[in-house]
Amino acid sequence: MSTRRTGKAKQRARRAARSSCKPADDSLAVFDGLIREILHTQGRDVLGSGDPLQAEMWASFLVGLFGSHPLIGEPDTVAALGGRFVSVARRTGTPVTGMSLRAIAAVASGGLARQAVTAARGSAALGSSAPAWVELIGTAEPTGAWRATDLCGDQDSVMVGFRYPDGAEHSIVVLIDHALGGIAKDIAVLGPLEQVAATWRGLSEVDLVDERAEIAAGRVVAAMELTSVTIDAPVGEDYRDYEALARARLEPIAVAPTGTGPLDPDEREALVRAFLADPAGSRYAHDPDAWFLLDVMVDYRCDAQRRDPLRWSAGAALLFLLDFVPRKITADLDNLARFPEVLRAWVPWAAERAGLPASIAEETLKVIDDVEPEFRGATADEARWGPAKTLAMSMLADGVDPSDVDAANA
Repeated sequence: MSTRRTGKAKQRARRAARSSCKPADDSLAVFDGLIREILHTQGRDVLGSGDPLQAEMWASFLVGLFGSHPLIGEPDTVAALGGRFVSVARRTGTPVTGMSLRAIAAVASGGLARQAVTAARGSAALGSSAPAWVELIGTAEPTGAWRATDLCGDQDSVMVGFRYPDGAEHSIVVLIDHALGGIAKDIAVLGPLEQVAATWRGLSEVDLVDERAEIAAGRVVAAMELTSVTIDAPVGEDYRDYEALARARLEPIAVAPTGTGPLDPDEREALVRAFLADPAGSRYAHDPDAWFLLDVMVDYRCDAQRRDPLRWSAGAALLFLLDFVPRKITADLDNLARFPEVLRAWVPWAAERAGLPASIAEETLKVIDDVEPEFRGATADEARWGPAKTLAMSMLADGVDPSDVDAANA
């Protein structure tokens, strides 16, 4: 069973539907005509596929499309545009009607889902015939899940398998990017779960974990919620197309995962002390400025990324040096300039302690070396400072210690 449209066909559908989502001259009649065209062309193609998954993917694409065009004065664009789509579809009275309404009902949420369910029932009552396979839309059940995590813990590829009553299987795969705060970054609809998981088995650079579908769903739903509140989240091209489908499948079964959180303050201090007691870090044992830098590095991995502070990938180092430190960290510029030096000392020690391959530390060290000149410029560039840092750096320039409450309020 094919679970993805070809690139060219998908782009044609995307262009046609997006142009159709904007009513010309604000005319509902024109907009309704464009909806009928979508039903006649795309809807007929989906109906001809005989595939409930294709129908759900198409409906998910439409729901994502409705949400991508804000309407002035309309608080819920999906409900407004989707509701109009349902209304027009209900009136067409063709075999596409039942299929499209059932598919929208299967993947939409809230008022749009209820409207589509009601319209689908009315369409059936009026005798709008649809092939028997349409009854399979929205009936897939979870079969299991796997999670593939890179060795530094920066990204999870969470795979949840599903099976229709007729035995057809597929999986929904979601990429969670912890380096970007744990957002869901991309979604794919692929083949049977075991086939997808098999592509990860034997790879030395990932840990593959078998977990309950409910827990995997909980991870994904939490990540998708973070994406939804992240301004201009850097998601993949397919994310919005399959978001509705992923939510419809995963939210009903999601259970919040349990497990260890980031290190507590005592554990973080113990880790830094272990480094300072080791030959790798002993030169910083009597260097309070270096202690400050080490604390920032550990806190960044624990709090900003909620990852293991011993596991530094090249990507984590890049974001730390070129984004987090210039934007967030307040200190004398000479002290800030030492971050690459201290991070270079920490990374190999930490990687060995975590049991990571030496190649990961080597790659991270190379990135640190490569970006150090840009880092120095970034820390001195006031345009890259956040508001809180701008105020704190101004206080430092005036000889005021930002951490001294009395002096700051004087």
